[in-house]
Amino acid sequence: MNLNRIISKLKASLDLFTGSSRFSYSQFAEDILIDTLFTQTLNIPQPSYLDIGANKPKAGSNTYFFYLKKCYGVCVEPDITLYHKFCAARPKDKVINAGVGVGDVKKALFYYFP
Repeated sequence: MNLNRIISKLKASLDLFTGSSRFSYSQFAEDILIDTLFTQTLNIPQPSYLDIGANKPKAGSNTYFFYLKKCYGVCVEPDITLYHKFCAARPKDKVINAGVGVGDVKKALFYYFP
């Protein structure tokens, strides 16, 4: 499938004036864009996912939309409080409490709380 056809399908699915808009849980509607790509272009209605730095289990989540569609995956979250919230809110996902990065693991890791 060529790029122009993919772009036209994405634009058509996001047209707010057609009445076919959908609710997004992610910050900038990434979940809707990815769902459109998988369902309409790649014909994969229920993809699995890997969410590194998952943050919150629902609001602002790039994967909660898919969780509601009965898609399941792995969510990695280093913050222990958010990890526990994930485990409670999304029991069918595999949730890992770990940080992901590159470099020498013997050096100190810094984690900044907002």
